[in-house]
Amino acid sequence: MFSRMPWQHPEEMQAYRRGTLALYRSVTAASGRSVVVDSSKKPGRAVAITGADGLDLRIIHLVRNGLSFVEAHLRRGVLSPTGTNYLYGVFRLGMAWSAVNYAAERALSMTGSKGLRLRFEDLLQNPIPSLQSIGAHIDLDTECIQEHVQAGLPISWRHIESGSRHRMGGPAVLDPSFLKYRQLDGRTRLAFQLGGGVLSRRYGYQ
Repeated sequence: MFSRMPWQHPEEMQAYRRGTLALYRSVTAASGRSVVVDSSKKPGRAVAITGADGLDLRIIHLVRNGLSFVEAHLRRGVLSPTGTNYLYGVFRLGMAWSAVNYAAERALSMTGSKGLRLRFEDLLQNPIPSLQSIGAHIDLDTECIQEHVQAGLPISWRHIESGSRHRMGGPAVLDPSFLKYRQLDGRTRLAFQLGGGVLSRRYGYQ
């Protein structure tokens, strides 16, 4: 997870920091806003810019149930319950899920009180408390967003270059039904737990 991140090499880290800060300045200049939301998924990117001059970095570690990660691979046909080494594949997904979240924990530890962990499921099922936590974390009033969500209105985003089909598909509503993934059988759950059970339990997933 960290092996390809530039922070391991001082010169490359400084170049990465300069490039990232230049990008942020361009975004703030174009938008007229002082806050940039960077949805990069690799924790190493946050580690690389931690401590950069002129940057008030606030990290939000958004965790999603690892079983949803497995289900997504099944839905896309990357894994098949009838395929060769299926359970080993699920185990490896559990390990990969753990690796990313361990890396995110490291990034949080480097920012101290400026880090927040939030479960994706809590955001969808109880959006108002989650949005209030985010607002307190980044020192912004999220009341208008809360009202928007309570009214069931779609949320729009800008400055999107690439990403998942959900982000690239246009405005979306925070819909708890999105969490209703199909039931995974016992052997699949056990294989995942062997790879990702420690963190899964730590984050409150059963």
